[in-house]
Amino acid sequence: MSAYKAASEARRRAVELAIESVDRDIGHDIGHGGDLGAARILFPGAPEPFVDLSTGINPNPYPVPPLSGDVFARLPDSAALANLIAVAAAAYGAPGNENRTAHIVPAPGTQILLPLIASLVPPGRAAVLSPTYAEHARAARLAGHHVVEVDEAGALAEFDLAIVTNPNNPDGRIIAKEDLAAVAAKLASRGGLLLVDEAFMDVAPPAASLAGEVGRGNVAVLRSFGKFFGLAGLRLGFALTAPHLAERIAARLGPWAVSGAALAVGAQALADQAWIAATRARLAQAANRLDGILTASGLDIVGGTTLFRLVRSQAADALFHHLGRAGIFVRRFADQQQWLRFGLPAAEPDWRRLEQAIDDFTGNVAAAVMPRTRIASVTESATTPAVTFPAASFDAAFRARLRDLLAWRRDVRRFLRDPLPDGVLEQLVECACLAPSVGLSQPWRFVIVDDPARRAAIRDNFAACNAQALAAQAPERARLYATLKLAGLEEAPAHFAVFADRSTEQGHGLGRHTMPEMIDYSAVTAVHTIWLAARAQGIGMGWVSILDPKAVAATLGVPEDWKFIGYFCLGYPQADDKVPELERAGWEARRLPPLLRR
Repeated sequence: MSAYKAASEARRRAVELAIESVDRDIGHDIGHGGDLGAARILFPGAPEPFVDLSTGINPNPYPVPPLSGDVFARLPDSAALANLIAVAAAAYGAPGNENRTAHIVPAPGTQILLPLIASLVPPGRAAVLSPTYAEHARAARLAGHHVVEVDEAGALAEFDLAIVTNPNNPDGRIIAKEDLAAVAAKLASRGGLLLVDEAFMDVAPPAASLAGEVGRGNVAVLRSFGKFFGLAGLRLGFALTAPHLAERIAARLGPWAVSGAALAVGAQALADQAWIAATRARLAQAANRLDGILTASGLDIVGGTTLFRLVRSQAADALFHHLGRAGIFVRRFADQQQWLRFGLPAAEPDWRRLEQAIDDFTGNVAAAVMPRTRIASVTESATTPAVTFPAASFDAAFRARLRDLLAWRRDVRRFLRDPLPDGVLEQLVECACLAPSVGLSQPWRFVIVDDPARRAAIRDNFAACNAQALAAQAPERARLYATLKLAGLEEAPAHFAVFADRSTEQGHGLGRHTMPEMIDYSAVTAVHTIWLAARAQGIGMGWVSILDPKAVAATLGVPEDWKFIGYFCLGYPQADDKVPELERAGWEARRLPPLLRR
């Protein structure tokens, strides 16, 4: 080996060891991605530009508006600061009405806020729900606390300072709001403080945020601007907490803590609801595409958010180096050597590079170590080569998230009027076609209703049928029925109807001879599938059943042998809730049915 090559190798290995030491610095905690300087040293000769998938930052940032030269030439303006605070308080759901702005403190990123908030309580015992960011434990130590890691949220209540990342990085774990509120209540009895880092809450169910609970007096919530809006370099973040704590934090930050550029861009971006809604849907689509690439190669997705995915593989180290040599930088973890975290590619060329690199790896390197399942045709001869596909693996983390999806699916009646991004409804219909059907008949028929006149006819149909349903209620029930909102036909941006084609020849009649109604049941499975697929993208769906089926069919002009299944509203919900609206209104409650054993 030449002296030049030896020096290059020594430099590369020094950087690698340095990265590993950062990863190990605080036990099992997670450091940071995004260091492309280190990536270029680790992988000299890798094709440029690097595709940086090592962070959880939106790769398609908010479009920065033109800024006046005064923004950079003058000190940050107090009126601009007040405006940003008011916009952020509304966007993040700060409690109160007249004084809600007193709960929020802008800062040059949330990193600087960590030790400031940790020092709001006297030095004592701090607990970090792990594994998570390395910086949380480091900040608590800087504030004089003795720091330990715990793996159960309930254990946090026994400490003076409790720190949670929610949703968590890198696995996307979400601790229920009521569980965190219970921890805060126990901490309050002993003068403790709960710090919740909600850096990725912009891509989580809004109802999971604890921001509305900061008025308790011992809760602080951090919200990162840079991750969702893709402007990490702007350095903007927020602390939400009780006014007396907010005053202490602001005093320690001092004047002009946030730049004039951040004040201007932050206020505009946080108020841009159309961009926010469209971006949430786009990120969900991108995450679904990433899932397809990762699972097709046999990687086991064990968690994440729509900004990143965490995978597990016996070949993680080999894949990390293979991708690095291909100019693709992902996040690895020294203390979880089977883990890799993938962010989202920014543009189509980046997607193609990732797909090609993983395909190459799967074919050349990972065949011996990635689990495979052999699937052969029943007519396969002894000489026919077997076809192999990646084994499906659904671990406990996936099952928990699936249950969350089922729990958070709601029959939505209250929609925002923001339009859905182009192509989303069509993509959801494709997902619905993965549903089971009798004899593989796929009898579902979707009718997208855009025409204003047809929508108006559906609304009139609903109004007439709803009046009849109200008249049929017993007096004591009628009063409650009249208060219920039973459709979102006025507000929802997308409408569609589902029919079952009873005359379809697909499936050749299999399974229908004694139970022809299986055609209808099959269409219902497609409805449930699209419902879950929409909810996974943050989109709400409402089933309108108070309609005259014959009138609906006539309005939409469908064939006579199509059986009406339901009319559906689709859009972004005004709010999310795990509890059905009818249960919250006192109409009915969920209950488990009796189980019969024979």
